[in-house]
Amino acid sequence: MSKRPPTRSEHAASWSAAAPEGYVGFVLVAAGQAVGRAFDLRLGEIGLRQTEFSTLFFLAHAPGIGQAELARRVYVSPQAMAKVLPELERRGLVERSPAGPGLATEARLTDAGIAALERARPIVEEANSPDGLGLSPRECGELLRLLGRIEDHGVAPSVELEPQPVRTGA
Repeated sequence: MSKRPPTRSEHAASWSAAAPEGYVGFVLVAAGQAVGRAFDLRLGEIGLRQTEFSTLFFLAHAPGIGQAELARRVYVSPQAMAKVLPELERRGLVERSPAGPGLATEARLTDAGIAALERARPIVEEANSPDGLGLSPRECGELLRLLGRIEDHGVAPSVELEPQPVRTGA
């Protein structure tokens, strides 16, 4: 004899949390999206998007980094980074060395790219300040500690993370 499917109320009651907000992962993703949207809006005031800022930031800290590694650090697919870099190059923020056969193209910041990062600095500092996040300094420290533990814990090895595509251009 087959078991009848649960009713909607039985199904809803079977979850360990009554609402998505009861799951840390759900709230973590929602908070990240909210902070990301606010960050994008503020960066838009100086003509940058979050992915473009992140690309410039990592190029400043690792000049000559390869495109694949840059994509990993920015959390985008290599295909998305293949669109971001030419756009930044077109705008004069990045220069890329021509790659020979079997060689990775290296990207470096131009003086204009460094200037763009400097324009972004106050936005980034404000967005990451306790006041900008609506937290106390102690809460910010605790949040960073806890997020670091989550990051160190990682995800199950069988889970493949698919970076999200990014928009490029103005």
